[in-house]
Amino acid sequence: MAGDASPAARPALLSPKLRVFGMVNSAPGLTRQPALINGFSDLILELHLPDAGDDARPAVGMAELPIGVPVAVEAEVEIAV
Repeated sequence: MAGDASPAARPALLSPKLRVFGMVNSAPGLTRQPALINGFSDLILELHLPDAGDDARPAVGMAELPIGVPVAVEAEVEIAV
């Protein structure tokens, strides 16, 4: 069901391990990129991996990102088989 964050609605293949890397389109002097990526990471953990604990989440500022996007996020989860 769309929008259902209950444990029963979560994909069974996601295990509680997450790595996030964020790139933020930034003006010179902007130093709060980690706060933006932390928000993304916290939301994913809350909705899909509540038992994961802390994750690895580096964030960097970029002078420009492709096609004018403000933020690009790369995320890895461990797939259980």
